[in-house]
Amino acid sequence: MQTLLFSRVIELQPHISFLCSVEGTNLTATLTHTEHTGVQMLYRVRFSDGHEDTYAPGEKEVREDFGRTRTPDAYEEAVFDDLCVAEYLEKGTWYINVRVCEEGGGAFNVWMVEKNGYYSIYYNGQYQFTLRKRERWEWGTVREKGYVVNGRLAKLLADYLDQHALKETRHLKRA
Repeated sequence: MQTLLFSRVIELQPHISFLCSVEGTNLTATLTHTEHTGVQMLYRVRFSDGHEDTYAPGEKEVREDFGRTRTPDAYEEAVFDDLCVAEYLEKGTWYINVRVCEEGGGAFNVWMVEKNGYYSIYYNGQYQFTLRKRERWEWGTVREKGYVVNGRLAKLLADYLDQHALKETRHLKRA
């Protein structure tokens, strides 16, 4: 377990929770605090089974190049991609997190961050594409040339927004 310097620890308000799987067990991970070390950002993560620790996001290749101070555990691996996205969840920005189950049993989290009618879609630890609705849903990306947006996932997310999230948001705005 890492030692946190109390003066650099900031509680996240509100906490950020999401589903994850640790060695085949489905859990909820909750980001409760951040710590700026001057070199990197650390996140305090509390799991629904009682485990709690501090983890650093970052690109896996960079993490390997600088060497690890410890061997990653199953908990770190379960939240690594989501920690890389957490920095994009600006305070006060509307976002939604959904768990997508793949054929064959795998699952991953998708983060949709709304800003000015555009939904930036993040998964696998990084920005992937953008959704927006005009007369119909459209998607595209500002990623490197040649990157292909997963149209099947984009359609699934657009349908989800139409059926659930946008209706809930409209209802909340009326209240």
